[in-house]
Amino acid sequence: MYTFLSGEIAFVGLSTCVCNVQGVGYEVMIHAQTAQQLSQSQQVCLYVHQQVREDAHTLYGFLTMHERDLFRMLLQASGVGPKLALTLMAGMEVEALLAAFINKDAALLCKVKGVGTKLAEKMVLELHTKFAKWQGSSSLQLAKPALRSVVDEVVSALVNLGYQSNQVLKVVQSVHAPDMNAEALLKKSLQALV
Repeated sequence: MYTFLSGEIAFVGLSTCVCNVQGVGYEVMIHAQTAQQLSQSQQVCLYVHQQVREDAHTLYGFLTMHERDLFRMLLQASGVGPKLALTLMAGMEVEALLAAFINKDAALLCKVKGVGTKLAEKMVLELHTKFAKWQGSSSLQLAKPALRSVVDEVVSALVNLGYQSNQVLKVVQSVHAPDMNAEALLKKSLQALV
């Protein structure tokens, strides 16, 4: 069982990357947010989950162990396979995804493309207790959903303007104040980026 791959990124696509580990290229499935943070020739350590089937051995890669563990938690819900778990992780920030399960907010999960009401309610029912216990043992602090949505909105707007998501996320978080609306935060973030 693989735990991580440490090497150089040889290729990055929308949903896959190739990690060159001492001359061996490992194809790794990734979600869109991870793809945005990777670039060719970058040295990385990808935490991986390996899925073995009769017809394929597939690696799923994440930039943090915490994110990989979240992926594994999502797979415990019936009806959730690796593809849907990656879609959920690409569609929401980690904190917002955790908050949705802990607060039993199935409606928030329905905002992710491919997640219907029945599936969202079923996932919340099956995973609420597990996520609550997991979050309690984790050092991750949940942000208030309202604050996260303002930050997410501004990051999304800046990415649409051509900025890199990992760059703007740090800037937006550094200039964010609790009483800021999206417009004020966007303006302040743009000033900080110029």
